[in-house]
Amino acid sequence: MRQFSNKILLLALAIVFFISSCKEDDPIHVNPGINFTSGTGLITSDISVPIYTPIKMSLSAVKGSQPLKYIQVKVDGISLGPLEFKVNGVDAPANPALLVGTDKDGISNTYEFKTSTEPDTIVYEFVLADDKDSLTVKSIAVIFTAIPAAVKASGLIVYNFSGPRQGGLDLFNAKVVSGNDPNAHVRDYGVVDPQSNFLWVKKFTPRNGSVIKNPGSGLSFAEISYVEDIIYLFDNGSNDVGSIDTKVLAKGDFFVVKNGTSYFAVSIDNLTFTGNDNLDNYEVSIKR
Repeated sequence: MRQFSNKILLLALAIVFFISSCKEDDPIHVNPGINFTSGTGLITSDISVPIYTPIKMSLSAVKGSQPLKYIQVKVDGISLGPLEFKVNGVDAPANPALLVGTDKDGISNTYEFKTSTEPDTIVYEFVLADDKDSLTVKSIAVIFTAIPAAVKASGLIVYNFSGPRQGGLDLFNAKVVSGNDPNAHVRDYGVVDPQSNFLWVKKFTPRNGSVIKNPGSGLSFAEISYVEDIIYLFDNGSNDVGSIDTKVLAKGDFFVVKNGTSYFAVSIDNLTFTGNDNLDNYEVSIKR
C-alpha cells in the first residue's frame, strides 16, 4: 500500500512539473526605439564640420512594449534649457518634453542647435523613456574644426587711386600694387570725378574677380582668429544698395573680400586726408 502511495505521489509531482513547464514565458519587454533620418542638411552620425556649420538632426522614435513617456535632449551630458534649441522650427517649450496623445506611439522631430564658433567636440544626446521608465539613448558627436587665420601684412600704405602713387592691393601676396595691376584684387576708388570734383571718396572697389562686402556684425578685426570667421563675416555681410564697393571708410573699419575660394579681411588702421593733391592714403593690415 505504501509503495502504491509513493507511485501516486511521484505521478502527481510529474504532472505538476509538466504543467509548470508548459506555462507561457513572461513577455519580453521591448525598449523604445530611436533612428536618425537622413535629408538635406541633416546630420545622422558622428561627423567633423567647420565651425559655424548649422547643426540640424531629424529622428523618428517609436514605442516598444509600453507607450512613450518623454524625450529629453542633452548636450555634453547636460540637459538643455527650454528655448535653447528648436524643435520642428520653433523654440522648444520644455525639456524633457512629455509625450501625449498619438505621440505616445511615436514621434518624428527635427532638432536645430546653436553652432560652435570655436573648435570643439560636442555630443548631442537624445533620451527616450516609456511609461515603465525604460530608457533608450542615442547620441551624435560633432567635431568642429577651424583653420587659423593670421595677419599676412600690416603697415601697408595704399594711396588715392586718382593720384600718382600705388592705390591697389595684391591680397594673395599681401603687398601694395598699382590699382591697374592685373594682380590688384582691390583698389581705392579714387575721387568723385578726376575732372571736376577732387573729393576723395574713401572706398575700396573690387578688381580681378573679387567680391567686397562690409562685414556682418559679431566680430572685430582683432577678434578674427580663423578663416571660418572671415567666411562667416562675408556670408553675413552686405553692400550699400546698388553698390559693389565698400561703405565710406574711417579709421578702425574693416572689410572682407572673396576671390575664388579664398577669403581676406582688410583693416583700415589709419586714414590720412591730404586735400587736393590726391596723396590721400590708408594704412592697412590684411588677415587671411
